[in-house]
Amino acid sequence: MKYHITQNGRQLGELDEAQIQEMLGSGQLSPQDLGWRDGMGGWEPLSRIFPYHVGPAGMAVPGGYGTGGGQELADRGVRLLAVLADSGMALVAMLPAMSLIFQALKLEAAANQGGGGDEAQAQMAEMMESMNYTGVIIAGVLLLVLMIANLYFLATRGQTLGKMVCKIKIVDMAGQNPGFVKAFLLRSVVPGIIGAVPLLGPFFSLADPLFIFREDRRCLHDLIAGTKVVTAPKQG
Repeated sequence: MKYHITQNGRQLGELDEAQIQEMLGSGQLSPQDLGWRDGMGGWEPLSRIFPYHVGPAGMAVPGGYGTGGGQELADRGVRLLAVLADSGMALVAMLPAMSLIFQALKLEAAANQGGGGDEAQAQMAEMMESMNYTGVIIAGVLLLVLMIANLYFLATRGQTLGKMVCKIKIVDMAGQNPGFVKAFLLRSVVPGIIGAVPLLGPFFSLADPLFIFREDRRCLHDLIAGTKVVTAPKQG
């Protein structure tokens, strides 16, 4: 039985099962490369078509782990670190806005000390007018810059800043840059909408990250978008 094979977006033509097993064993093909034949619903990673293949030493090697010459799936722990890195950057950007919280706490303390009455209300109104919103403005600008940068790099490289730091990236199932629609709209916006649906949302939000424990390490948002996360080779 012959399969059409695609490696990093390049068609390799039709190969029979014996050829594919041999090329998997030698490292010429990776379990993450794609295969398709008549009767299949779409392109699938070779790790699914051939759950076990013969490695270079003649032993059966589980699919889903690169043997060289292909893209390696990103480690689960590294993916978590990338999420934490992105969250940390957002938190740092929000720090200037903390000044407004301190001002609000100060106002509340002053109101409690001043009690009620027209004079106290007038003092409260005066203090609110004098509040400094500079920190909020700075935080808003920083968050906007961070969002624009992440959207740009997602569209052009399949990476957020956190993923760049952790040297991983999002690719489509052919190993290519997924573009803005897959990397952001299908991978983030659509799951966000599903997560907001009453009753369904909590179950989806819980199941989504747990799917990373599949053999192909694809979360629900990866399945929706047709993407996977792989190690990113050093640029330049």
